[in-house]
Amino acid sequence: MVQSDSSGVPLPREEMPDWLLPLRTAFLASLLSRGLKTGTVRDYAPAVDWLCAEAGRRGLTTPDGVDGSVLAQVLEPLPARLSVRSGRIWASVLGRFIAWLVKENAVAVAPQPPEPAQTVHEALMTDYRAWLRTRCGLAPGTIRSRQGVARRFLAFRFGDSAPGDLNAITRADIVAHFGTVGETGPAGARITATALRSLFRFLFATGRIERNLVPCVPSVPAPRSPAPTWHLSREEVERVLTAAKGDSAVARRDHAMLLAMARLGLRGQEVIAIRLDDIDWDAGEILVRGKCGRQAAMPLPVDVGEAIVDWIRHGRTGRSRHLFVSVRPPFPGFTSAAPVRKALRKAHAASGVAPPGGRVRCHVFRHSLGMALLQDGMPLADIGNMLRHDSARTTTVYARHDIEALRPLARPWPVPQPAAEAGS
Repeated sequence: MVQSDSSGVPLPREEMPDWLLPLRTAFLASLLSRGLKTGTVRDYAPAVDWLCAEAGRRGLTTPDGVDGSVLAQVLEPLPARLSVRSGRIWASVLGRFIAWLVKENAVAVAPQPPEPAQTVHEALMTDYRAWLRTRCGLAPGTIRSRQGVARRFLAFRFGDSAPGDLNAITRADIVAHFGTVGETGPAGARITATALRSLFRFLFATGRIERNLVPCVPSVPAPRSPAPTWHLSREEVERVLTAAKGDSAVARRDHAMLLAMARLGLRGQEVIAIRLDDIDWDAGEILVRGKCGRQAAMPLPVDVGEAIVDWIRHGRTGRSRHLFVSVRPPFPGFTSAAPVRKALRKAHAASGVAPPGGRVRCHVFRHSLGMALLQDGMPLADIGNMLRHDSARTTTVYARHDIEALRPLARPWPVPQPAAEAGS
């Protein structure tokens, strides 16, 4: 029997080593079991057949001495007739095939070269990242931002010899560094100040510096007028949610995600962090995994539960334990809030509701819920609990929108008295 690749070039079955033939069949079957369509797997088969035949032509007739690196070398001269796009697809498929062979213990793991010894600077950044993750419970994006500020400051102070003698850092060095970030504006300066305080707190806590430099970081005044709280009215929220509905798997997933945000005030990262095990259907509760590793059990509204059930029964598939996953094989969970923003952007466009401030934000439903609760007369402390604010100060941003509640606090404007009455 003769196999052929996508270009019609025959691949004689006898050129394929006997030990690879059953593995080739099992790998293609595993792709089907992970949700890939039959046509897609059929398109992938010529690439796998080519690798098997090429291994036979190179004398790899037995698995003895074959490891992942040996098979990877076979991939280096992919057929020249392939287009750039086809070459990328073949490289991806064959890389997956080799990884599967290693996972199934069909071939040995490629020997790993010894890792180069970490420099002092790399070791410092590694320890700082672990400290931010375990001690501070920060999100990966925040950790990357803090590390970036730390690297820039150390490079500014020590140049190529970073990190240098950390005890040599002075307040003058810290103030001078702010002159290099002034072009980012007050917001960038505040981010830098927060990150530097974090860095010096870490250095002092771990004994890398002898004195605490946190007080040496200058304070950057916040704007007198706080940033606006972008929100929608109740009617606009419902229009956006209605526009997100649909019968496709994507629409069921997106509607469930947006409804959870609107009813529970979830952040984008909190939505994608929900796992199947976080829902207690008997108790009617859902576990919310918030910022800094904090968790809170919240009541699950009926409409949110119904939307989640509809997504699970008629759209969700795959082996991931995350509640919201991709609709494309192998159906992984999300690693960022980008799919949430995309769903919100589509819903805004379909509903005709312009995003407040002209920009789609994951926090729009969260702020809208806070404003709705305030208009219903809920105390700020209860709103803060509902939105899981870490500080009561965070909740006070909603107070400036409730003019009627603030009116009794205003002192009356002094009315000048006539001169005659003042003399009597």
